[in-house]
Amino acid sequence: MINEIRLKKTVNDILRETFPTAHIYGQGDNEGFEYPAIFSEMAMTNQNDATINIVEKNYKIGIQYVPSGDRSEEDDLTFYQTLRDALCCIDDRNRKRKMCIKVLDDDDNSDRYIKVRDLAYGYVGEAQDQMIITFTLYFHDFKEYVAPEPLITDVDVDVELKSRR
Repeated sequence: MINEIRLKKTVNDILRETFPTAHIYGQGDNEGFEYPAIFSEMAMTNQNDATINIVEKNYKIGIQYVPSGDRSEEDDLTFYQTLRDALCCIDDRNRKRKMCIKVLDDDDNSDRYIKVRDLAYGYVGEAQDQMIITFTLYFHDFKEYVAPEPLITDVDVDVELKSRR
């Protein structure tokens, strides 16, 4: 099973490797940051039971880039293309390059490949001048089924009867 902390750490590790000079910040870190800065946010958007032991999970990731100097659309698109390439990896199982990230599964310490879907970018802020890249991490996770306790079907009761006189 993959927990949220491991997933967020993997995304931040990819950002650190891809943009080594940038400072990585999480949700809520919006004052006193150093340039260039990357803000990384993650939120679960969907969780459904696929089967009795399998859960389908979707996490929405938002990456906001704040450069150290004047920004241009060319800088933003270069950042987007670099991040897009970093979100592709070679799947060891079939040796194909896919939009996915490699995450360590906490249950058995094996590598899992989590699909990257719906990669997009846009602009936010008062002047619509801050680029934000969003994507969804989609995967199925194992959830152990715990059988409910059986209902009581029979009860033995020892009663001592006393006569009244």
